[in-house]
Amino acid sequence: MPNSTPQEEQNQYPEVRIPTPEPEELREELLEDLAEREAQREEERVPTGREDRVEELKQRAAQVTLTPEEEQEAERHKAEVGALEKDAQVQRLLQIAEAKGVIFAVKVAAGLDDAYTIDRLHDVLAQDERYKDFLK
Repeated sequence: MPNSTPQEEQNQYPEVRIPTPEPEELREELLEDLAEREAQREEERVPTGREDRVEELKQRAAQVTLTPEEEQEAERHKAEVGALEKDAQVQRLLQIAEAKGVIFAVKVAAGLDDAYTIDRLHDVLAQDERYKDFLK
């Protein structure tokens, strides 16, 4: 159209509407996609057995009964470790594991009732199967 106005040029093409999903529909689609991806990752995950060994260690620690003297020693260690900064707590627990065994150190850590410290100790012990170095 040689002498057309911008309005006339705009009307040459049909109006196209792109459907947009409702926010709730979009959210549900994203959650479904996320669940599928997580399930796929879990299927692809190769079990190392490390988690099982660490869980077994935790169970063994829970089953161990300390003598009254060991209970007192564990309480002293718990008070000492509890007064330290978080990273220093883990280092001290590793020293205790080296001296008294990992089960004793896990019992001391459990007595702290601090999930972060217990989790960090677990991570360090599980890393490269370091817990084997401390088994007594």
